Amino acid sequence: MAKPISSEAIRKMVCFYYLVSFWAPEYIGDLKKASRKMRTKLARETGLKMKEFIDLVVPEVARRIVAFHLATQEPEEAALGVLTGVMK
Repeated sequence: MAKPISSEAIRKMVCFYYLVSFWAPEYIGDLKKASRKMRTKLARETGLKMKEFIDLVVPEVARRIVAFHLATQEPEEAALGVLTGVMK
């Protein structure tokens, strides 16, 4: 049974996606490969497979990133939908 995703796991994934946003597109594959061990460990700690973990954590990470950039606690659904789609 999956455990709830910890705030620490969400924080680490927010950091990962911020790093991705500054990475040159042609090197994102290298970054994903280099970070696979960390991301797999986070997923395993919650009792989920990587895809299940990403499907659960990405919407929350997107919400936090959009909320920060828009300086609001209630980010726009349209912006969330676009970012979530890109991040998966």
